[in-house]
Amino acid sequence: MSEDSLPKQLVWRKRVVPALEIRIDELPDEYRGNWQTSIRNFLAHWVNKNAFSQRATLWHWGSMSANYVPNAEFGWSEFIIEFGLPGNALESLEKYLSTIFGGRVRISGEVEARRDAGWAPFCHIEETGIWRPEDAYTWRLI
Repeated sequence: MSEDSLPKQLVWRKRVVPALEIRIDELPDEYRGNWQTSIRNFLAHWVNKNAFSQRATLWHWGSMSANYVPNAEFGWSEFIIEFGLPGNALESLEKYLSTIFGGRVRISGEVEARRDAGWAPFCHIEETGIWRPEDAYTWRLI
């Protein structure tokens, strides 16, 4: 695949899945506006370490949330779901992000995955490469 081609096929399954919630408003300053890069870097390492050669796609959706206790104040959260990774990958990602994001990340329960609800792809794994969307039509290999 060339560096500016679209991955062959994004992975999506309509079903109820666990969601990883990242409390964007409360991230350390160095990760604000740059949180997706941290996830892509983790996945690049994870793919290499686990010799993962399947296809997988991570999707995100943002919303106001008051899921964080004890303060239970509303703040902006990004929710991450994935299709195609093995069962332990989301938990490994949560542990990694918790260390660098100061605990402002957690698996917050399950969501119904519906494309028409606004979920957008932000990372795709294919042929052991990590892809990110550049715009609505172009993906870049990172």
